[in-house]
Amino acid sequence: MFVDVTNMTAREVQRLGHEDDEGPVQPKWSSRRKVSPSIHSGYSVSDVWAAACHAQRINGVYVKQDHFEWPSETATAMALSRKSNRNIMIEALENTFMITDEDRAAGEQCLKFISNDMTFRALQNKLTDFDRSVMKITAVTDRFFPQAHRLELATVACLPNSHARALKRIEEQDRLNQTTGAYIGTVGTRITVNIEVVRCMFSQKWNRWYASGITESNEQIFFANRENYTPGTRLTVQGTVKAHRDGQTQLSRVRML
Repeated sequence: MFVDVTNMTAREVQRLGHEDDEGPVQPKWSSRRKVSPSIHSGYSVSDVWAAACHAQRINGVYVKQDHFEWPSETATAMALSRKSNRNIMIEALENTFMITDEDRAAGEQCLKFISNDMTFRALQNKLTDFDRSVMKITAVTDRFFPQAHRLELATVACLPNSHARALKRIEEQDRLNQTTGAYIGTVGTRITVNIEVVRCMFSQKWNRWYASGITESNEQIFFANRENYTPGTRLTVQGTVKAHRDGQTQLSRVRML
């Protein structure tokens, strides 16, 4: 049977073929799934310090920010050439198989050394604001969370390098302490000596490098210079004896031969 639809609306025509169009509306299917936000379980204290030492082992020094460079003259984009210690540390924390037993042992030693050092400074009333923040970090016994402890994790990333430099200073000082304590020449005279540089430190105040060295006769020499000499460098030094103090001969007007 045919129905005359001349005067019908579009909706009325539709109803002719769908008698059940008033029935329940079927929900539309969606490929998206509702996912509850996951809560990070955090990182253990031992893993954090081990991962920081892992990053120190990879870089050899503390790298604060990622380094990028042009891989070639024709490159159109810069490439990552070196990761920051913090990013290496976080990568290791998310993939703990990257952390070696040596990293874990180094992490324990680093935490112990830093903790003892902060306690010693506190007893001497020499804590800086940074030291106080480090002291709070060394006291953490629970877990570190990536969002809540972003600053703390970034701070831990730099501490293995501080530990390494502190150990180096102790080693250098131990060697200087083993000198004879004998003085060379008399004040005001010019002397020439062969030395091995043991330590070279920069003074912001005087804009000079201060080198400590040991002569072939195991005497200690100390002088200021504009050059930074790597420990172990052997030099022939000529200078005027400025003073004798604390078991070392201090030189001025120094030149290298």
